[in-house]
Amino acid sequence: LPEGKVSILATQEGYQLQDATKNRLAVENGYQGFVQAVLLGYGEYDISGKNLYSDLPYGEEDMAVLKLWETLQAYLGCRIVLDMGAEQIVLDATSLQGFLAVDEEGLPLLDGDGRLVIDDQKVESYVAKLVEDYDTLGEEREFQSTRGDVVTVPAGTYGTRLDLEAELAYLKDALARCVAAGKTPVNETHTPSYLTQAYSRGRNDIGDTYIEVDMTEQKMYYYADGECLVDTDVVTGNTGRRMGTPEGVYFVYAKQRNRTLRGQGYASFVRYWMPVNKNIGIHDAAWRDEFGGQIYQRNGSHGCINTPGEEMATLYENAEIGTPVVIFY
Repeated sequence: LPEGKVSILATQEGYQLQDATKNRLAVENGYQGFVQAVLLGYGEYDISGKNLYSDLPYGEEDMAVLKLWETLQAYLGCRIVLDMGAEQIVLDATSLQGFLAVDEEGLPLLDGDGRLVIDDQKVESYVAKLVEDYDTLGEEREFQSTRGDVVTVPAGTYGTRLDLEAELAYLKDALARCVAAGKTPVNETHTPSYLTQAYSRGRNDIGDTYIEVDMTEQKMYYYADGECLVDTDVVTGNTGRRMGTPEGVYFVYAKQRNRTLRGQGYASFVRYWMPVNKNIGIHDAAWRDEFGGQIYQRNGSHGCINTPGEEMATLYENAEIGTPVVIFY
């Protein structure tokens, strides 16, 4: 029989150790008894208890492969969880294998100290894809409206922007610690760094707490943890005078009580003021007797979202600074 050998096989599911030195057929152990049985003309020969199987001793190359396997298992035993908010990305054995520098057969490379080598380009590609998946600032969005259809909302001032450099530095450091982990594998959860952090974290960073302004229906809704707390008619910017309220995803960036709003030709006192886009905001409008319908086309606001007083009070009391505001037709 051919000499046994220890090897590592790289597959898409992970690395596998193949040890061909185990349970080798040791013919010599039962040979003499078998010869005697033949010479004496026995019709059968019981091989039980004859130790016909044994393990071959490891050679120098086998020991090197076993050392590599031990090093691999320590590295692949690490676990890093990227806490992205709504999603938890787990970097376990399969994911960690994908960061290794490998040879043509897919086997990991070692440095001069016998340590696994991390492929920086693979790490950079991974972090770039992570940023691409989660960055929303400056991007238009698909939004499920209360009226039932999915609308495309232009980019506004609201959104998420991950700190690519910080995340790249973190992952490289974490993987280096995994390589050096030894008998105590790295097991940690990491919350990413942001250049701009949205109110909610996750791929859908609008989440389930937001203000929705449907300018076609002239309706405003406020959802808190998925529950609709405000459902009201409103009056948005006067489109007849080219003062239409800008579409986009914005956010409440301040809250003020008893404010006089001033502009060219007007000074209006409001009890509740929530700016969302420069000088455009949501406020009560005691001077209006009616809301909703087509009022905005001929007698709309200067761009703000005029809201009935009672509903505005509820919105002001519940919506926090940072709450996303989705404005669309």
